[in-house]
Amino acid sequence: MIRKGYQPDLITYNTILNGLCKSGNTDRAAKLLRMIEERGLRHDIVAHNTVIDCLCKDKLLTEVFDLFSKMKDKVIPPNTVTYNCLIHAICTLGQQKEATRVLDEMVAKNVALNVVTYSILIDAHCKEGMVFEAEDIVDTMIKQGIELNVVTYNALINGHCLQNNMKEARRVFELMAKKGCAANVISYSTMINGYCKAKRLDKAMNLFCEMSQKGLVPDTVTYTTLIQSMCLVGRFSNAHELLKKMCTSRQVPNPITFSVFLDGLCKHGKIKEALEVLQAMQNCGLEPDIVHYTILIYGLCKYRHIKIATELFHGLSVKCLNPDVYTYTVMISGLCQEGFPGEAYHLFRTMGNIDCLPNSCCYNVMIQVSYKFEDFWDSACLNVCATHPDMTVAMLVFSIFNLVNCQGCAPMQSRQLSTTLVCLISIGLVVALNYRNLFSNPSKEFQRLKHHPSIRPLLEGGSVLHYGARTLNEGMLAAEATFGVLHEGSDMEAYWNALRDSWVWEELHRALNYRPFLDCLLVLI
Repeated sequence: MIRKGYQPDLITYNTILNGLCKSGNTDRAAKLLRMIEERGLRHDIVAHNTVIDCLCKDKLLTEVFDLFSKMKDKVIPPNTVTYNCLIHAICTLGQQKEATRVLDEMVAKNVALNVVTYSILIDAHCKEGMVFEAEDIVDTMIKQGIELNVVTYNALINGHCLQNNMKEARRVFELMAKKGCAANVISYSTMINGYCKAKRLDKAMNLFCEMSQKGLVPDTVTYTTLIQSMCLVGRFSNAHELLKKMCTSRQVPNPITFSVFLDGLCKHGKIKEALEVLQAMQNCGLEPDIVHYTILIYGLCKYRHIKIATELFHGLSVKCLNPDVYTYTVMISGLCQEGFPGEAYHLFRTMGNIDCLPNSCCYNVMIQVSYKFEDFWDSACLNVCATHPDMTVAMLVFSIFNLVNCQGCAPMQSRQLSTTLVCLISIGLVVALNYRNLFSNPSKEFQRLKHHPSIRPLLEGGSVLHYGARTLNEGMLAAEATFGVLHEGSDMEAYWNALRDSWVWEELHRALNYRPFLDCLLVLI
């Protein structure tokens, strides 16, 4: 077009930008936006919003904020659409505090909040379990004369379902109809999923039948949810009927549909039916992947069909499939269960041949082999540490070995282990701030730890490569709050406020059982 002497206008460029973004070509879209600016065309909010939305969907927040800042420099005021894209991306990443800051900026700049803005906030709060706060936002919407749409209602329904409060979810679902807002497939699917998780399949099936009466066609998600729930309670004939109905209604089952069906059958020992479902999957034009075969191998191993499981495992390469760490763990566990530790250990050693590194579950299985078959303690598990010189894994294995040894489960000499561990070693000591001895010295305690009979042999003859110390973030916040009490006259409540508002709170919540564990086990390696 340009070669023929025609100059594209903004509408042309915006159309191309939209196409690039929809096809996932984010980098090319960003480059085209820069080219538009270089060609001296006037700045356009639509073009910037298109690229920002694309960057947000790819979770490239650094690039989003960079473009957002450039918009202000170019005197292109961000509008409601711009802020909605940004808030949605931030909420998706769970950064509620940052989302609140952007929302406050939006209000300060007199940018109007619309139903999309409120729906994004309600959905984010509901997914975080803050349903009451979400309902407060709904009240604000109503006071401002903004009507809730189907997306808003669906977010609220989902919030109540996540809390297993199906009574409130049903109330919101029925309120939609009273307010003249028609429920869609997502509304019904969310309610059905909630009832299924609450093990109220009768209610779920009633809604499923109601969808047809309302002229709504259940989608793959709806069918998959019901099939999974039927399998969990052992109603496989109903699950099979749903699968047939799904195919006749032109809703093509996806790999997840077959995964949940296979999983249910294998966990209940219905191996023959599982093999038939696998064949039905291939008849639908879907090739089973490693997940489907892993589920099947798990079922075969669990119900003592180890020979068939082994044949299926070794036949994966013919299907151009590489076993992942879960496939290996299932197969190794099955071999151990049937009393074949030698074959299990051989399979364990071959994992590295396809760049498949063992995870903690795989190591745990091998450790169980060690004390179940004592002759494998030295010949197998100790060699794991030597052949996989990863300092974290090695120390983890050693700590479990040492704990097992202390409980008298299997013979092990720590000096013997130290000669086998030819690897880098990381060792550390975490001291919580709630220690009672005010004269306790963490540095000296660490020196004592290094002279422990189980640890000293590992360190003898070695050289220190790196060392250091730090205060955990939890402690830093406490120190800052204490400083405020001493010098600014504040109280220690500031510590809790600072802790709750920081990212540390989320990390501590995920590790909330760690401190009680330390109270029970004095030395953690």
